[in-house]
Amino acid sequence: MTHTVGVIVAGGEGRRLALDGPKALARIEGRTLLDLAIAALTEMCDAVVVALSPERAIPLPADPRVSAAYDAAGTAGPLAGLVAGLRARPFGAALVLGVDFPLVSPAALRALLGMLGDAKAVVPAPGGIPQPLCGVYAPAAIDPLA
Repeated sequence: MTHTVGVIVAGGEGRRLALDGPKALARIEGRTLLDLAIAALTEMCDAVVVALSPERAIPLPADPRVSAAYDAAGTAGPLAGLVAGLRARPFGAALVLGVDFPLVSPAALRALLGMLGDAKAVVPAPGGIPQPLCGVYAPAAIDPLA
């Protein structure tokens, strides 16, 4: 079995949502976006990494499978978080999920995992718009993304 790591990109401030705190802590039906993303990924991943900017401290669950990764110095934005998360642990496949994708189904995530094969990445593009924060990546994708 391939070691699968889940990467949650969770560094957003949530300014467009007019939040008083990080987007990851926004609540839907009593659960934070971060809790929803962790639940989605722990179901099918051996470990989960939450990628954050160094300035953004958010509480993580006391689950030994969940850890944090921080953007490299001098980098910012979702791509920095994606790269930090991919570099955090060795993996055979990395399932990436932006914290603001709370409605992505486990079936869709499993389907993405099943499509990776020998590719560097599988990124869905609904309506022709690529969604790199809801995709699956091979280790070979790290250097081109960095």
